[in-house]
Amino acid sequence: MSKSKLYAWILSILGFQMQGCDFTETEEYGCPHTTFRTSGTVKDENGNYIQDAEVKVKIKAVNSSRPNDSETKANSSVISDNKGAYQTSDGKCDGINNYEKLQYEVITNKTGYKPDTIIKEIKKEDLKFKKDDSWKKSTNQEINIVLKRK
Repeated sequence: MSKSKLYAWILSILGFQMQGCDFTETEEYGCPHTTFRTSGTVKDENGNYIQDAEVKVKIKAVNSSRPNDSETKANSSVISDNKGAYQTSDGKCDGINNYEKLQYEVITNKTGYKPDTIIKEIKKEDLKFKKDDSWKKSTNQEINIVLKRK
């Protein structure tokens, strides 16, 4: 048995593994992680809060030199509360440094109102990250929604 195989065998018995991130695949142990939060309120044109509106949030990381190579960072759906507030939270293996901007797509539906889609792009340098620990960080964007009656 060669020395390298012996060392690999000893390290594996001790529980050491070589793992990392593949940003286009699933998350693995030892991968920096970012939680993407989106929050805001849903109101009507008169400023009244709208309860029980369905809010779908999709966040894609985009690089303008490779527009077809975007990566979905978050894709979740919530219902607004009795004060029209909503908040989504979704996280992915980081890789944010490989992209120039995030594109937020917020689709809102509520019976009696016209559906609404908001698209907001944020440059990477304009994102504010909060460091949760040595491997995790989070960012929050506030996107308020105004629905029009049918």
